Amino acid sequence: MGDFNDMPFNISLMDYAFSTPYIEQLEKSDNTHFFYNLMWPLISQGYATFYFGKEVPDPCEKKYTTYPNMLDQFMVSKSIALGEKLSIQSDSVRVNKKISDIELFENRFGYEEPKKFGRPTSCGHKGYLNKEGFSDHFPISLIIQEQ
Repeated sequence: MGDFNDMPFNISLMDYAFSTPYIEQLEKSDNTHFFYNLMWPLISQGYATFYFGKEVPDPCEKKYTTYPNMLDQFMVSKSIALGEKLSIQSDSVRVNKKISDIELFENRFGYEEPKKFGRPTSCGHKGYLNKEGFSDHFPISLIIQEQ
């Protein structure tokens, strides 16, 4: 689990971390070094943990293009993916944008964004610090259950 700052299909996750979107690859593999990446179904449904906004060059109107990024990953071992002793509760993998109906994001560019803490500038000037902030990505969660 973690903030990898890479998409599920990036070489760092698929080739170096041995993550896969295919449960069949785990089922047929004699090796236990593959990890099943649980974020693939969410990204295919349009979910993201970080939305990158870029201003579109338009001399007449300010517009932003939004790029969803799934930069946070849950990758589980073969035994968990196949539910041998522990399993992931069905439909429990989530990108959390609300906690008890309290909105967690600001709407700066017309897309969802978590509340950032902020940080000092690199040149030593006092930067913006939001004490209510929590991250630059949305948190992810899942429920693990015993078999």
